[in-house]
Amino acid sequence: MAILTDTACDFVAGCFGGACGVLIGHPLDTIKTWQQKLNATVGQSVYHILHHRQKDGYNLHGFYRGMHFPLVCNGAINSVVFAVYGNHLRNLEKNLSEEERLKRRNKNVILSGMVAGFIQSYLICPVELIKIRLQTRIYRIPAVAYAKYIFQTEGLNGFYRGITPTLCRDVLPYGIYMATYDVFLDIVEHSFDVEKRDSVSKSSYSGFIAISGSIAGLMSWLFVVPFDVVKTKMQAETDPNKHPTMLQTAKEVWKRGGIQALIRGTKMILLRSMPVNALTFVGYEHCLSACHFLVEKFTMKSNNLTPNG
Repeated sequence: MAILTDTACDFVAGCFGGACGVLIGHPLDTIKTWQQKLNATVGQSVYHILHHRQKDGYNLHGFYRGMHFPLVCNGAINSVVFAVYGNHLRNLEKNLSEEERLKRRNKNVILSGMVAGFIQSYLICPVELIKIRLQTRIYRIPAVAYAKYIFQTEGLNGFYRGITPTLCRDVLPYGIYMATYDVFLDIVEHSFDVEKRDSVSKSSYSGFIAISGSIAGLMSWLFVVPFDVVKTKMQAETDPNKHPTMLQTAKEVWKRGGIQALIRGTKMILLRSMPVNALTFVGYEHCLSACHFLVEKFTMKSNNLTPNG
């Protein structure tokens, strides 16, 4: 019963945290996508990208184009990912002594993160493909209608264009992401040498979560931007015969702009990763605490209502 409760709380908190991250990060993600899609013009700054898009008729609303779909889907995906991560970590640690748990903590967190990252890749790939298509096109169409169009014209495989670079971007990096967050938050907790939620104010602890989440986001993105660039190029292309594989797409991007083209959007990705991951983990941790509090309160109330309780 406790395992089901923990998994359910991970599920709810992951959904809330994911939605928080999308709300703050989507405008920066849109700029990053524009940069990577317009990679042929090497050397374009963010200013030139925005100026180019303004001439195409984009306004402030354009920064939020395609947001509704990832807002709903990313919340659901994060709920699954955090539930998978938490459940897998608990399974790895359930028969360990405290000493063994501490000794294997980093390894277990990385492995659990990689399992969650693998699941995330197959869930997020169709969502990001639709989001990128909506972000990089002038015409407007509801996400659901566009999903139907992709299925009719490209079949189920059409939703998984770019799955190889998505796996390269998400599996190992997600393990690093969770391990970095866990290590930095552990450092903060040990610095106070007392129970975390009793030792500092709620606002201060939120700050520690935000800093740990920001660092985790930066660390997980540092070496995977080329995979994200290649993924964006593959998913933005509607012709199934163009950019068919990760390797061919990478060669084409390199031929056109060298290393600069393969790391296009790095600044925006790193800038975006800080507030997104900070808010994701703050939302996740506080929602998780609230969920456990409500479950505990409900359990105590139920026990009090039993005969002779």
